[in-house]
Amino acid sequence: MKKRYVLLSVVSALFIWIFSSGHHSAPESVYPIIEDVLDKEIENLHIGDTASVSCNGFDIWYEVIGDLNQPTMMLFCGLGTSATIWPNYLIDSLRKEGFTIIRFDHREIGHSSWDKDWGFFNAYTLDDMASDANCLSNHLGLESLHIVGISMGGMVAQEFAIDYPEKVKSLTIINSTAHLFSKELTTFSPYIAKGIGRFALTKGWDNKHLDKRIDAQLSLFTLLKRGDEMPEQTVEWVSKTLKFDHETGRIRNPKVKYHQIVAMWKSGSREAALAKLEIPTLIFHGVRDPLIEFEHGERLFEIMPNAQFYPIEQMTHIPTKEEFTFMGDRISCFVEGLYSLSNQ
Repeated sequence: MKKRYVLLSVVSALFIWIFSSGHHSAPESVYPIIEDVLDKEIENLHIGDTASVSCNGFDIWYEVIGDLNQPTMMLFCGLGTSATIWPNYLIDSLRKEGFTIIRFDHREIGHSSWDKDWGFFNAYTLDDMASDANCLSNHLGLESLHIVGISMGGMVAQEFAIDYPEKVKSLTIINSTAHLFSKELTTFSPYIAKGIGRFALTKGWDNKHLDKRIDAQLSLFTLLKRGDEMPEQTVEWVSKTLKFDHETGRIRNPKVKYHQIVAMWKSGSREAALAKLEIPTLIFHGVRDPLIEFEHGERLFEIMPNAQFYPIEQMTHIPTKEEFTFMGDRISCFVEGLYSLSNQ
């Protein structure tokens, strides 16, 4: 009886702590925008040629936007998101500078196939996910490319650069880390721990009902934006993306976030390998990022010998359209500078 009382007290205290403060859901201001998107005809968000390739036992879906004979940039998306989360306004800005864009769905996301035999002890790692991207680049006949990764995608991009340095002309890392579970840096602050706990208990993820799926994604984004007002462009793009994914059968394994977190944990630290990496690198990090805190970006810059660092003062974990545009401009200038140097 005493043990039950202690357990009940602990569980009650945990619930009180989780729900004591913070943001529970997306603000009311987003719902008219969502309704407007849902009322309109579905918009085709694929702006390039799409296909799938078999890599390491998975069918990996990809989109090529442009001519592969031009300088090519591969985009690595973050935790639990499909390739369409990369906004077309970023892609359009990069295309105007002459870059061909490749975006793809990680295994277990979108149109890529699921891991039916996943288990904790045989779980895949970030290195395996980088191998998928390498397989895709081989399939497309790419001997060199520029790579850009955000959040977990930034970690996979690091693994790609470490494993296949001869292919990588430049590396861009956005709101990411060399070691998410470093004992020297903050991992999952109380704000994030509470927020994720509330999200898991009140929202979760629903592949069947589009309105609930959009509400859950925007509630999570509200948390990752520290409760800031959600820009209309962000709400519209997320709603369009999830509507398009839903209508075209692009869904994810409901357990994929857990699988990807395990992949990050099993992969350990990349610090020693990154310290030897000579690839020209751009690092962007939001000073107000609550998920992968700013100190992780600073640490990347400290250890990487050929890196430039752009702290973005008001950016959280979810960049706005203006922040994406700024980063797109910086990436373009950076890469163009590399080509100028190689031609001297």
